Amino acid sequence: MSFFLTTAQVLARTKTVTRRDILAWAGLKAGDNLIAIEKGQGLKGHKVLALLEVVDVCVEPLDAITAE
Repeated sequence: MSFFLTTAQVLARTKTVTRRDILAWAGLKAGDNLIAIEKGQGLKGHKVLALLEVVDVCVEPLDAITAE
C-alpha cells in the first residue's frame, strides 16, 4: 500500500487511519498484514516504510469524513 503523500506520518508512527477504495480493498480484514511503501503503481525498487497490521476495517461514505 502506497503512502507517498503521508510518508513522514508513517515513519513517525502517527498515521493510524487510511481510507481506500472499497472495491479495490473489499477483501481486507482485521489481522491482515500489509507493507507500507513510499510509491507504488507496479514500480520495482520501491522504498519500504513499515510493516502494518490491520486492526479494524469499516466502510463509511466519504461525505461523512470531517476535518477533525
